[in-house]
Amino acid sequence: MELQLLKAGVHVFVEKPVSLQPPEIFLPYVQTVEELRKEKGLIVSVGYMFRYHPAVEKMKSVLAEHGRPVVGLSAIYQCAYSTLDRPLWWNMDTSGGKCPNNHRN
Repeated sequence: MELQLLKAGVHVFVEKPVSLQPPEIFLPYVQTVEELRKEKGLIVSVGYMFRYHPAVEKMKSVLAEHGRPVVGLSAIYQCAYSTLDRPLWWNMDTSGGKCPNNHRN
């Protein structure tokens, strides 16, 4: 699906896990995605959106209970891995960039 979207010129967000395949099997696909991303000048970002987190489920139930639609949400995820090597992850050209409130490289 990612390749189809990139070929169509669409920026892509992929929720974790990206694959359940071992790295040696999945790596050729990742390289193909990266080549197409560069060629098209698009962003491919991978993240964990907490879609099924209990807090998200609670927010959804409260909204449903009160019959109101979501009009906006602002949240910041604080990464606990300050020493993580992330040259692609927090690079605006490759992943959409880091959170603007986090000034670390």
